[in-house]
Amino acid sequence: MSVNLDLPSTSSLAIDPYKDISDPLLPFALYMLVELDNQDITDIEQACNSQIETAAVRRAPNYDLRGEPLRSAWAEHLENVVPARQFDPFYFVAVVHKDWRNAGIILVTLDDGSDEEISHNDKMRVPAKDAGLLLVNMQLANVDWLEYKEEYESNTDNGNDYNDDPREPSKLSPYEGPQTDNTYSDGASDKLPNVKYWIGLYVIEGIDYETIMRELDPAFGPQKPTSELMCRPEGRVPSDPATALGEAARLHPMRCRNNKHLHRDMFLMVDSLNYREDGILLVQLRWDEKVEGRSLPELAAAGIAAQIDTQRLPTSNSETLTMFNEIKAGYRPWKHKHKTFLAYADPKTKYPHAYLGALDKSFQKRKSGSERFLEGWTQFKTTDHGIVTDGKGLEIVVDQHKSFVHKERFRSTLCPEYFVYSDREISTKDLQYLVTLVKVDQAGKWTIMQCPAGEVYVTLCELVDGKREWCISAPTK
Repeated sequence: MSVNLDLPSTSSLAIDPYKDISDPLLPFALYMLVELDNQDITDIEQACNSQIETAAVRRAPNYDLRGEPLRSAWAEHLENVVPARQFDPFYFVAVVHKDWRNAGIILVTLDDGSDEEISHNDKMRVPAKDAGLLLVNMQLANVDWLEYKEEYESNTDNGNDYNDDPREPSKLSPYEGPQTDNTYSDGASDKLPNVKYWIGLYVIEGIDYETIMRELDPAFGPQKPTSELMCRPEGRVPSDPATALGEAARLHPMRCRNNKHLHRDMFLMVDSLNYREDGILLVQLRWDEKVEGRSLPELAAAGIAAQIDTQRLPTSNSETLTMFNEIKAGYRPWKHKHKTFLAYADPKTKYPHAYLGALDKSFQKRKSGSERFLEGWTQFKTTDHGIVTDGKGLEIVVDQHKSFVHKERFRSTLCPEYFVYSDREISTKDLQYLVTLVKVDQAGKWTIMQCPAGEVYVTLCELVDGKREWCISAPTK
């Protein structure tokens, strides 16, 4: 006998109060409406959780409802399970066929998201092996119910073959993502940016998407229409650092199928509420980047299997996306291993930028991100008669060095304990001129030594590596 799959049209008002409760990520209740032995039930749990790292789908306290209609599982969930707040209130799983490997299982929601005022019930049939992944994505609000339902075309019991044998993939309907003539599912305009791609942005809970999208946009962010901002909102991830990156990686290939112009092997992730100070994570995802003809679960599996590399970028409309685009265009290396040092010039020099050529003969040829020396723009006291240093230009630089180190805090190769200071105008012709190397400890004490300008970089690298002794040229300050 087949199970009656009818459901009441709505769960309001009983479920509505739980929309405003911020629960942790709870597991999903599993109900059995047909007679199965304990091993079968264990196999179902394992299949449901096969694409996720945790046992998210678990038997409900009163899971054995054999012979009952689906409405009974709905009533048990709403009346007894939801108030206990040990399982997710909005979704549950029901097994309604003994041949669940081929017939699939039923996901039920108590709020399909179609109406802000009323919580409508709905169901869809999916392969057991996809259940946990789909539920977790919906719980995190990365993909909504109606989007997945279109994917599986399961608003009725259509008899699809949901064999969980990995050699026989599930038969899933083609899906191009909900979009109109002018916008994609992430709200992107059909008018592409100048670089011809959009940049995926994933954020933790508590981050306002439009605010951060506008903060990052390099061109008139406050005035541009939301649909034209270069960063696109692709999903929220857990706040837990241990799972946030994996969730974003799993989600990204699916989002690339929704938006065909989304950059596929790099994206950005805001993983801190204090992102202006902590920066933004740039993620490189190495996968085959193929989205055509692949189901959402297959794409999620590709994200899970992808190789991941990251680096942290400053949060700035003048830097973040510029760095992203430079890496994409090959103007900036993904990462480099060479050491980097700060270099300062005396305030009275007319061309403080020029002396970097004396310190590094290839300075003009370096790509962005490959610099050996970074120029420190020190702030000096000025009067109507010009800059005032009272002969203490170096001491002023030392005082401000900490702020420059903080500004460059996301540059992993920076060696903050050493910097270079030149007390006069020098150029590539002055390779033998003695410039000042400064060593600063954590307590702020500093000493100096002299070094020919043309030998500075090698000398500093040897000092950092312990291959050269520090020779004090002046008393410790």
